[in-house]
Amino acid sequence: MITGNVASKKDKESAKSPLKWIAVSSVIFTAVGIWLLILSIKRGNQIAIPGIEKELVINPVLYIFSLILGIALGIVGIVSKRLSIKMQYVIIGAVAGIAFNIVGEFAFGVLTLMLAGSRFYPAVLASAVSLPATLINGVFSIFAAVALYIPLSKAVSEFEF
Repeated sequence: MITGNVASKKDKESAKSPLKWIAVSSVIFTAVGIWLLILSIKRGNQIAIPGIEKELVINPVLYIFSLILGIALGIVGIVSKRLSIKMQYVIIGAVAGIAFNIVGEFAFGVLTLMLAGSRFYPAVLASAVSLPATLINGVFSIFAAVALYIPLSKAVSEFEF
C-alpha cells in the first residue's frame, strides 16, 4: 500500500524528481548504520539495559545492511540525472515500503508482546531480535523490485486493461 501510493506519483504529469527523498533516505540509513557501528565498537555487540537480565545484542547485520542501503541510495542520488522520473519513484516507493515494514513490524511486535503481558523493555528486546532478518529481506526486496520493474513494466504496458 505504501509502495504503491508513493510509486503512483510517477504517473502524474506534474511529477517532480523525488531526489530529495532519495537523499534523505540515504542519509537516514547511512547515519543509523554508522551509529550502530560506533555503538558496537565502543560498547561491544552486547549492551546492558538496567532491569533486564539479558543484554541487547547489536547484530552486525543491522549496521552492515543499513550502510549498504544508505550508500546504494547515495549512489542512486548521484546518478539520478540519468534515471527517469518514473524509475526514481519506483526506487523511493520500494524504500518507503520497506521502511514502513521495518518500523511496522517492530511496533507491532512490541504492542503484541505488551498485550500478552510483557513489560516494555523485554517487549522491545524481543521485537528487536527480528530486525536483522527484516532488514536483510528489505534490502534484497528493494533491489529485486527495482530490477524486476524494468522488464515487467514494458511487458505490462503492451497489454490494454
